[in-house]
Amino acid sequence: MTVPVLTTARLLLRPYYAGMVTDEHVAWLNDPEVVKYSEQRHKRHSLESTHIYVNNFWTNSGSYIWGIYIQGADLHMLIGTITAHVDTPNGVANVGIMIGNKDQWGYGYGVEAWDVVCTWLFGAGIRKIEAGCHFENRPMRNLAKLCGMELEAVRHDHFVVDGKPQHLLLYAKMAPARVSINESSAA
Repeated sequence: MTVPVLTTARLLLRPYYAGMVTDEHVAWLNDPEVVKYSEQRHKRHSLESTHIYVNNFWTNSGSYIWGIYIQGADLHMLIGTITAHVDTPNGVANVGIMIGNKDQWGYGYGVEAWDVVCTWLFGAGIRKIEAGCHFENRPMRNLAKLCGMELEAVRHDHFVVDGKPQHLLLYAKMAPARVSINESSAA
């Protein structure tokens, strides 16, 4: 799959490579509030470790990462990243997102980025989008619902957050039905 630059009314999502990693991105990964519900919370990040993390998306077939940028006066200010791990034989993609810039929380950028990536994936032939989150991760739960995902499964006490077991919620959305036209009946 060729990974395109994606745009919305407010955002630019472009393939994100190790050389694009900023100190600000590293700071997000080290901010306990930003990564509270991410498995990145278990690590201390540096510029080098973040380069390796981002580079791994491009060396693993079927894994992609986009930088999420606000278009406008700040000349495409990076506010987060969105990833897709594609299982091509099964037509399934697992998508994850992090809006790291806390000043940009609450403006709907996550939903907007999620929607454009899922639309592209469905257009590229993916039949199912999946995502998982901690039970307490209300912003991700809201994003899943706003983007038309349905709760598919619960893995009880899967994570430990702040010393307490927490459920893993698994969401999914199927590709919109495609109408095939039988050429002989269309005449």
